[in-house]
Order: sequence, then C-alpha cells, then structure tokens
Amino acid sequence: MQLGLPSCARCSKMLQFEKVFFPNSVRSFSTSKAAYVKSVWRKTWPTFKERLAQQNLEEKRFPIPRKAQDKRLPWEYPKQADQKATFKHRRWYDVYYERWVDTYPRVKGKYCIGYKDKRQLLFDMETPNELFYFLLDRYPRKKYIINSFDEASPISNISYYYQYLTHTKYVHGMPYQIQNAKVDEEYMNDLRSFVNETLMMKYDVNFSEETDPLKKEQSIKEKCFATIMKYLATTLSTENNQLLDCEIDHNAENSLFWLNGRGFLKWTQPDDMAVPYQCHDKPFLQIRTKEPLPEFSPWLGEFSTTSQIPSFYTTPHVFKLEHKQYRNMISPGYKLFGGDVTQNYHSAMLEEELDQLPPPVYDPCPHGHTQLFLLPKQYSREWYRENAEHSDITGEIDEHLKGHGIMSGWVWTAAQAHYNFNWMDNDVTRPFCSQTIITDGQWLSFYCYQLNTIAVDADNLPNNDRRNICYGTTSMKLFDEITPEGVVGLNDNTLQLLVKFVANGKEQYESVVSTAEEVAKHDASLLVQESDPDVPEIELQKPTQKVSRDDQRRRDEEEAKRIEEKSKTFRERVMGYLK
Repeated sequence: MQLGLPSCARCSKMLQFEKVFFPNSVRSFSTSKAAYVKSVWRKTWPTFKERLAQQNLEEKRFPIPRKAQDKRLPWEYPKQADQKATFKHRRWYDVYYERWVDTYPRVKGKYCIGYKDKRQLLFDMETPNELFYFLLDRYPRKKYIINSFDEASPISNISYYYQYLTHTKYVHGMPYQIQNAKVDEEYMNDLRSFVNETLMMKYDVNFSEETDPLKKEQSIKEKCFATIMKYLATTLSTENNQLLDCEIDHNAENSLFWLNGRGFLKWTQPDDMAVPYQCHDKPFLQIRTKEPLPEFSPWLGEFSTTSQIPSFYTTPHVFKLEHKQYRNMISPGYKLFGGDVTQNYHSAMLEEELDQLPPPVYDPCPHGHTQLFLLPKQYSREWYRENAEHSDITGEIDEHLKGHGIMSGWVWTAAQAHYNFNWMDNDVTRPFCSQTIITDGQWLSFYCYQLNTIAVDADNLPNNDRRNICYGTTSMKLFDEITPEGVVGLNDNTLQLLVKFVANGKEQYESVVSTAEEVAKHDASLLVQESDPDVPEIELQKPTQKVSRDDQRRRDEEEAKRIEEKSKTFRERVMGYLK
C-alpha cells in the first residue's frame, strides 16, 4: 500500500505519478523571464483501464469472484508466463476480470495480532514481506512511543523498566571473550597517536562550518568519532575477516514494533488488550557484516535461562509516554530487499516479459556488528547536579545510559530477527548478538547485547524460560581535556576496550574461548541487576551505582564530621557534650 498519493475521482484508487523535467529553455510567464527547470507530475498509468487493473476486487461488489479466487489453487489459474517465474510473485493477473490480485493469504475469520489464537494466519506466510503486511499494517491502533534515551524522562531507575519491556537480564561487566581478549602494544601506540591527532582537530578553524556553538561541537564529535571508527575497522580487518566486506551506515534509523503485557488502553476497548510499543533508534554509525557475531553466553546455558526479570504492572500512562497512531515499523537500519515493486508487474505484462522479472535482491551484510551513538548536543553531565530545576540526580546518569544500551541492543537485534522471518510465535533458533557504544565525546559506555528470545508478549512469556542478556560498562573516560598542546590524560583502558569491540569476531572468539565451562564460570562471577521482590515500586529500587554513591556520600559526611570535631578546642567539645 502506498501512502500520501492522490486518488482518482472515478475509481477511488490511489494513483501513481512520476516526475517529468522540462529543459532549461522553458521560460516562465512572469515579468522576470528568468530560465528555470520546470517539473510536472504525470500519471504512471494514463488510461482508466490500466488504473482500474491496479485495484483489487471489492468484496462487497464482487463477492462471488472473491470467493472463487480464495478457493482456487495455484495450478488452477489460467496458464500465464508468471507461473514460470523462479520466485513467488507478489501479485497475479486475473484475465477474466482484468484485475491484479495480491498473493497474500486471505484472512479467514477474525484476525488480531493481540491474541495468539487469532494470529495463526502468520504461519501461512511465505515471505517476510507478507509477514510484515499482517504483523504491522493490520494493526491500526495507537501505540506507546519509547525513547531509547531521554534525560528529562520522569521515570526513575529507567533501566529496570526497560528490562521489563524487553525481558532483558542486565549484567555489570563484559563477556568472557571481550574481557580476556589481547591487544597488541605496538598497535596501541599507533592508535594513541592517531586518536591524539584526530581529537586535536577541534582547534582546526576550518574543521566545521557551523556557527551555533552546540551544533559546531556536535559536528566536531561526529567527524572525530567517524574517523576513529573507520580507522579501527580498516586496520583491524587483518585480524577480523568479518570486517573485510563490512558495510558502514551513517545516520541510520532502527525501528521496532512489539507487544508486551496486557492492560487498559481505552474505555471503549476490553481491559485485556495487548499493549503495543514502538521505538525509533538513530545511531550515528553502525557496522554490518556478512557473518553474525559469536554468542557472548551459551544460548541454552544456565545463564541464559535463569535470573529474575523486573516486573512492574503499571499502565504506561503513568510514565507520560507518547501515545500515537501511525504506521508500525520494523527496520534494522536497511531495507529488507531491493526490487520486486508492484508497479513493475503491469509494465512487464504489457511488454510480455512477466516471466523475466528479476527476483528481489537482499542485502549481503544483514548481521549487525557494532553501533555507535552520540548523545544529543544539549546533553551535559553537569545538568544532573543540583540546580534550580531539580535536586541532585547524578545517580540517574548511569541509569539513563544503561537504559539506552538495553533498548538500543533490543531494537537492533530484534529487528534483525524479524528480517530473518521470526516473530513472537515463531521464536528465534539462534542468538542474535550486537555491540553498542554510547558517547558524549569524552565519556564512553560499552554494551554487548545477546537476543535469546522475541516472545515477550503476554501469551508466550509465561512459558518462555529464556532471557535476553545485556552486558554493560558505563562511564569510562576517554580523556581529561583537550588543550592546544595535545590531549591530556588519554585513557588506555577505554582505548583497549574500543579495540576489542571492533576486533570481536570468529577469530577472536576461537583464540580466547576454549571451553564453555570457562564462560559459565566468568558469567557466574559477574553482578546481575535484579529488582527487590519486597519493594515492587520502580522508584524505590537501588541500583549498584546508586548504592555505592550513597555509601561514598555517607563516608564523606562522616569524614567531614570527624575532621570538624578534631579541629574543635577542648572547651568547644565539652560545651557540645553539655548541650
């Protein structure tokens, strides 16, 4: 279905137009008589008969032929050239009614993706294109919009809420193959000098043409980190063969539509409606490869099937999430295929070349490797400190970053699983892994996400013992400051982790991981974020970084009190005791 196109007044069918350019010699009728390029819109199908052929038979006006089409088997169609095609066509031509008929399976009975027993039609789909038609286009209701990063979100401890939405187990630390990977010292020396020179571009006057200070700073960050990531992908391709034929996307958009839980949505609807969510994620840069990343943890191991996932039975209205209705979308940042456009069928039939239509071309690099996010230009860690707008909420910095890593990893890997012809009732049969790097230019956070299941809806979740896993390390400083003399305090640990992320692949996995017992032992030593079962409220949870920060604050207060008490004279101490 094409949106945003004008419709014909005679046949009530959306028309297709193409843009036609006239030469520069065409002059306007204004007084200036200036030459310009004029364009008009011309109908793709000029005759009424051709436009009518693009319209499906209406069920009310043509009930008998519609029923006959549903009952006819493929070999009962009139002998046509498209039956000799090498792939399933999206439509076939009814020579009697002179109409094109879609090859989508017909809906029999009531269909609704919100209930498992009413969406069994999805198992009859033969291509991902047919799956998305019924999974996305046939659900026209409103959904809640989830932002992967929102510093002004009213949700406290947002990482727990994102764990609930994505059925994800958050682990503090890195997986075994990343933690124990080795980095060559000679390569590190070259990388330090390259990063130092790249970051010094900040003082190049011609490096950015932006005049607004925030936009100029963001432009400098984009160019610097794009240069660093391309350098890593190029130089590490000798160690990781997956990077030899990789594709790098800039400013892509990853989208995902999914269902989670049941509850109240509208007064005119039942109270057990499935709650829909939509997230649009926009990484600055992402690397895709022909082969998938190796698993971070055994897919059928104990670590992937145990741990408590936070559960918060609260309507999303409480968190002030946007509630909108528009076309549902699933995309991992690239198109599912190229070609196989519906307009080509009629043109091919007119030229008697319907059997020569080329099949759709799929992307050769469908597997996500690493994605890089730049935080918004208005983001500042100083904003979380106590000010006139709010009290001290520095504990929410890592919470927002963890939530960003969980949601970004979920959206990217789950979208790839849907492109692989999986959905909530047809769960994945292998893990989908990806890596996420989030930075504001100075601080970097690293996340490794392993998708073990997409069956997170209310019908499948009670019988699903698999959990998605997100390994994370937040707030690692890349440098202290940048001066005209050079970069001060360049952090080697951050650079090494950056190298390990880009170099991760089959070769690194085989060189580091020897047995599954080593991985299981390492995973068991890591701290897992779980909710307190005695405290169901999300705002009362105590993440690790908040607990450590509270302990540090209490120790600082005790130390300040001890120093103050020690500085008092004997008389002041005695008078204090008497009071």
